[in-house]
Amino acid sequence: MPANIKRKTWVRVSSLAIGLTGAPVEVQLTDVPIRGWIRRARLISLTGGPGTNLTLEAREVAAGTGLSVTLSYAATASPLDAEEDPGVFYSIAAGAANSLRGSLFVAVSSVINPDSLDLQLDIEPAI
Repeated sequence: MPANIKRKTWVRVSSLAIGLTGAPVEVQLTDVPIRGWIRRARLISLTGGPGTNLTLEAREVAAGTGLSVTLSYAATASPLDAEEDPGVFYSIAAGAANSLRGSLFVAVSSVINPDSLDLQLDIEPAI
């Protein structure tokens, strides 16, 4: 008899990064599960440049250090749509007492700097 497996609903979050100048620009993704796996990264739109060699670094706190894995996409043309297998695990502090949600920060950088880009992550909750 097969096991009864409860599947968790994935969370999709997005944010806009503006004014990339070579140094990473940090964006805040709010209302994400406090523990989860980043399963997919997408670059929805890009203006003002090709956005090649795109690097995304997930961070647990604002202006903090990155997680052990950095998502890097070399010579990437828009639109970026990459699945992460098995996924990048993260754990962040809760936004409020007794909450299972918080904010994940992502530092975005690109070799050829676009004016802005719209980033989207698909997250599988781990709780």
